[in-house]
Amino acid sequence: MAIPSTNYIFDEANSQITTANQGTWADKSGLTWADWTVWADNPVTPLTWNSEVLDLGVLAYFNLSWTITCAGTPTFTVYTSTTGAFAGEESSATVNVDDTDVEAFYGRYVSVFVSLVYDPAQGYPTITEFTNTASGKNLPLIQYDVTSSTLAGDTGGRTIVMPRVVSKVLTLQVTAHASSYVEDGYYVDGYVSDTAPGFPYIVSKTRTGPQIAFVNTAGTKVDAVFDVTMNVLPEQYMDDRNLTVR
Repeated sequence: MAIPSTNYIFDEANSQITTANQGTWADKSGLTWADWTVWADNPVTPLTWNSEVLDLGVLAYFNLSWTITCAGTPTFTVYTSTTGAFAGEESSATVNVDDTDVEAFYGRYVSVFVSLVYDPAQGYPTITEFTNTASGKNLPLIQYDVTSSTLAGDTGGRTIVMPRVVSKVLTLQVTAHASSYVEDGYYVDGYVSDTAPGFPYIVSKTRTGPQIAFVNTAGTKVDAVFDVTMNVLPEQYMDDRNLTVR
């Protein structure tokens, strides 16, 4: 797999991306000069074009934002690469108009491929503006005093309730609260020992509901009260044709 070939034409006079006209004189049979109102009226469709490659400078998960002004119905394919070769090693993700909850991208290099289908109501396919930026800026989500037994799942994996939509959970740090108990075999009144009820570990970092579990020193999976800090990438969504972060 590689980035597909493109068929766009740069209209220098009008500073826009457009496509070729495939109309012929045979298409005009039966028309009068008054009926022929535009020179190019049968465009090659879809118009295809790809953006310049962005180099993030580091291999990472990231969000992408773009703004496009175009005529036609667009579909976007985001190509990411760890090497910049785009010779089969790259990954791709399709983004459509009004998509919600778009997952974060991963790589160092990124290019956006635009396929623009002719819509007579919008006129000849054109792209007059496209700008895009990539960002790995993350934000912390913190929850305190969570009782794992109240969460979905079982002791093999409790699902954390996400307070907001995110495109990626980058890191997840869990701290279990100490639990008071009377040591077995010790009968002196008032003797109390504090110990963590279990050691936390990550089952999954699924962005819609990451899972954690706890295991005690005997190797038994248990529940616990805990605090959690997650570093996440914020939500990505399509605002009509524009990919946006919030």
